[in-house]
Amino acid sequence: GNILAYISAGDHALEIERLISALAEIKRRYSKDKTGMFDHEYINPIVSLTPKKAFFSSKEKMELEKCDGQICGEFVMCYPPGIPILAPGEKITKEIISYILYAREKGCFLTGTQDMEVNTLQVVVEEWFIVELWYTENHTENVKFSIKVDRQLMTMQSEFQRIDIFESNEFGRILTLDGYLMVTEKDEYIYHEMITHVPMATNPDIKNVLVVGGGDGGTVRELCRYSTIEKIDLVEIDRMVVDACREYLPSLACSLDDKRVTIHYEDGMRFVRNAPDNKYDLIIVDSTDPFGVGEGLFTKEFYGNCCRSLTEEGILVNQHESTFYDSYANSMKRAHSRIKDFFSTALVYQAHIPTYPSGHWLFGFASKKYDPRADLNAEWWNSLGLVTKYYNTILHKGCFAIPNYVRNTLRETYK
Repeated sequence: GNILAYISAGDHALEIERLISALAEIKRRYSKDKTGMFDHEYINPIVSLTPKKAFFSSKEKMELEKCDGQICGEFVMCYPPGIPILAPGEKITKEIISYILYAREKGCFLTGTQDMEVNTLQVVVEEWFIVELWYTENHTENVKFSIKVDRQLMTMQSEFQRIDIFESNEFGRILTLDGYLMVTEKDEYIYHEMITHVPMATNPDIKNVLVVGGGDGGTVRELCRYSTIEKIDLVEIDRMVVDACREYLPSLACSLDDKRVTIHYEDGMRFVRNAPDNKYDLIIVDSTDPFGVGEGLFTKEFYGNCCRSLTEEGILVNQHESTFYDSYANSMKRAHSRIKDFFSTALVYQAHIPTYPSGHWLFGFASKKYDPRADLNAEWWNSLGLVTKYYNTILHKGCFAIPNYVRNTLRETYK
């Protein structure tokens, strides 16, 4: 190889001659037999972190031979040749480990490490280089909502939709259908309490209930808390949603095996079309958004069949989207206009659900007889002793006091 020697003004001729003689002697000795020579190819570094981030991160000591694939947290210098073998932030490979062992065997001076014998290295713990996984839902073309998730528990494609369940630190387990968030363990109680207890506190004589959608089981769970209810029909088009929630969301699906509950795996629109007249005291439409598998549950035909299937004291409650974003406002306006054609009372009430678009979510209340504001039976409901986290009878009265921008939207007839 070639050697570049720098000579300064302070060097004397005798010292230069000694250097040249020593280099000549090395060449003479090893030109034919290279035994004992330090000979190794340069290894290109693989940089995984900046040196600063790696140097100041949490580190742990690891045996040299076990460091393959780790990120180095300290310098490893070798003399000769006087350049770093490793720097903080570089990936430790089998090739580098072999190089260190080779240099140590040849008697090279290794420095920069806490372990002077270089039997161990300081490596970066995973916190700096774990890949972060985020679930993101587009609320509009210009607004995204994201939750950091720890892992994906399951994913499957059913006949109707893609089903995913994630585990998150902030919201617990999350169910999404076709990428749209349905429920999270942290705030699901708001939705399920409000869609259930508002009609139940209005009419204590509800005995026979139909739930359309709601395969996660949260609405059925709340209904099963009432001993006065005798029969619950749950109509869910996708059996795989129910199976997934039984396994991964047992806190929601815990009442699906109640003896009063019958699960019908079929299309909700078809089920209601074929339902007998005057059968149900309460119909809860716990549907997905008004597209895909849930689109038929927002039609005029569906609402008309719901009205026919209800008793003369019957109540219809449905999730009513939101008016904050235009796309959701149009869906709500359309649904509300159609419901008003069939029921003498058609109102909207509200709840704050953090993980739903805008956080301001609406429900529809329709009835042939009852007005939930005037007919609230607070004394009866409070006597039941039900423990809730969101709903109470004071909130019941207030949730119908909706903002002006919602009131104005309700006055508009959908074209």
